[in-house]
Amino acid sequence: TDEEALSAVSELEAFPLGTLTAREVKDVPFIAAAIDTFAMLNVLGLTAALLVIGVLVVYLQARQRSRTVSNVLSLRMGMRDRQAVRALVMELTAMLLAAFVLGASCGLVAGGLVAPLLNPLQTIPPSPLFAAPVGAVAWTVVGLALVAVVGGWLVHRRAAAVDLGEVLRLAE
Repeated sequence: TDEEALSAVSELEAFPLGTLTAREVKDVPFIAAAIDTFAMLNVLGLTAALLVIGVLVVYLQARQRSRTVSNVLSLRMGMRDRQAVRALVMELTAMLLAAFVLGASCGLVAGGLVAPLLNPLQTIPPSPLFAAPVGAVAWTVVGLALVAVVGGWLVHRRAAAVDLGEVLRLAE
């Protein structure tokens, strides 16, 4: 807490000329504006994630419909189940990874551009700290891999359950 930190500072041999707590910094107008900006970026990021999930579902349904003939024929002509699932997973992984790299790059560039402009103490400007969110990136990559595997498996399962005769009749 603030009280514990301030009491620890008072026990130092060399007492600082001034202390500034996080609560006080949040009241500085340009810091509050930056915090609000990043909160809005978080909301936009979550909205984009929901949009990506919706587009992914629509894509998987459209792909399943348009490629059902080729998937069914591939399976009937000797393609193994594992190969079909692997191909679908690789396709989904490439799409999701490309979207993630593009979004993460834009976010890191935006953060890198804004971080040097944040200066809580006008008289003693520190060099701003900018740390890339390595943990969040790692968990996101794990989540993308999981979504790709589950999506590929679901599309393959639906394609494998289709009757070849019915698909060929409807394709004409």
